[in-house]
Amino acid sequence: MHKKENLQLVACLLSFGIVGASGIILNFFLLYGFGIEGVAIFNQFLALYFIGSQLTTFGIHQSTLSHTAASIKSVNIIVGALVITIFIAVIVSVLFFLFIENVFRPLTASTFAGDTTFLIPVLILAALNKVLISAFNGVGRLYKFAVANACRMLLLFLGIVIGKVLQVSAVQLTYSFLFSELCLFLFNLSCLIIDTRHARLSLLQVRYWMQKHFIFGKFAVLSGFIIDLNTKVDLLSLSLFVSQRDVGIYSFAAMLGEGFYQLIVVLKNYSSKGIAKSIQAGVKGLDIAYSKQQNRFMILISLAFVGCNILYFPAMQLLVTDQSFASEGFYIFFIYSCALAVFARWLVLDNFYILAKRPKLDNIMRVKIFLVNLVAAISLVPFFGNIGAVAAVAISIAANGLLVRAATLKTFTLASRSRGLYS
Repeated sequence: MHKKENLQLVACLLSFGIVGASGIILNFFLLYGFGIEGVAIFNQFLALYFIGSQLTTFGIHQSTLSHTAASIKSVNIIVGALVITIFIAVIVSVLFFLFIENVFRPLTASTFAGDTTFLIPVLILAALNKVLISAFNGVGRLYKFAVANACRMLLLFLGIVIGKVLQVSAVQLTYSFLFSELCLFLFNLSCLIIDTRHARLSLLQVRYWMQKHFIFGKFAVLSGFIIDLNTKVDLLSLSLFVSQRDVGIYSFAAMLGEGFYQLIVVLKNYSSKGIAKSIQAGVKGLDIAYSKQQNRFMILISLAFVGCNILYFPAMQLLVTDQSFASEGFYIFFIYSCALAVFARWLVLDNFYILAKRPKLDNIMRVKIFLVNLVAAISLVPFFGNIGAVAAVAISIAANGLLVRAATLKTFTLASRSRGLYS
C-alpha cells in the first residue's frame, strides 16, 4: 500500500510538472506567435473562465469531493452531482455571459478584446469536468485525476497551436478553451462509464444526492467563486488602470507564479482524501498540519522555490529577447512565489473546512481573504501598477495562510460538529 501511495504521489507531481511546464511554454508560444496582445487577451479570458466556471459549478465539485471521500459506494453521488450541475450551469453561464458583454466589456473597452462567442458552452463543460475530476480524487482514482488535471493545459496548448496553424487572430484565441474542455469531458466521461459499468444506479438515490449537493452547494458556491475571483482580482484591476502591454507583462509573469502554485494545489488534492478521513476520525488539526507527510511537502516546495528563482534569469535570457520584459517579470514572479513558499504549509490545507463539511465557515474565511485582496488591489494598483498588483496578491496569500492556520489549529474536534447540516 505504501508503494502504491508513493506511485500515486509521483503521478500527481508529474501532473503538476506537465501543467506547470505547459503553462510556461503556452505563454512563450503566445508571446512569439501572437505578441503581448495575445498574452493579454488569453489571460484575461482565462480569468473569466476561472471565475465563471466556479459559478456554474455552484460548489457541487466540493460537495462531490467531500462526500465521495467518505463513502464506499459513490456512483449515485457522482451521477446526482452531474445532473444537478447541468441544470445550474446552463442558467448561470447565460447570466455570466450577459454580464461580461453588457458590464465588463464596456468598462475595459481599451484593454479587453477577447471573443466570448464560446463562453457559455465552455463554462458548462468546465463545470462538468470539475465535478468529474473531483470525483476521481474523492474515490481515490488518483492516476485518472492526475491525467485529467494535466490534460486540460495540454489540450489548451494544443488548441492554441492549431489556431496558429490556421492563422486565427489573437482575438479568436478563446476558441481553444472550447476545444480543451470538450476533449477533456469526453475523456472524463469515458473513464466514469468504465469505472461504474457494473455499479447499480438508483434513481431514488440520484434524486436524493441532487438535493443534498444543491444544499451543500448553496453554502459552498460563495467560497469557490471567491477563491478564483481572488486569484484574478489583480489581473482584472490592472485592466482598468494600465496599458495592454503592462497587462501582458504581468499576466505572463503571474502565469509562471500560478505554475508554481500548481505544486501546492497538487499536494492539496493528493492529501484531501487522507485529511478528510483524519478529520472524521477526530485527529486534531495540529497533528494534521505537522504530520510527516506535510513536512515532506514543505521540503519539496522549498526546493522548488529556490530552483525556480535561480533558473529564472538563465531561462529568460535564452527565450526572451526583450530583457526589460524579463526583468519586470522577475520581480512579479519572485514576490508571488515567495509568498506561496512562506505560507505553503497552510495553503496545502486550504480546503480544511470543506473536508470537514463546514462550508459556511469556509465562506466566511473566503470573504475575508477576498476583501483583503480587493482593498489591497484598489489601494496599490492605481499607484504602483504591476508591482502593486502582485503586492496585493502576496498580502491575500498571507491572509489566506493565517486564516487557514487559525482554522486547523483549533483544539475542538471538527468531526463532532460536522454531523450537522453544513454548519
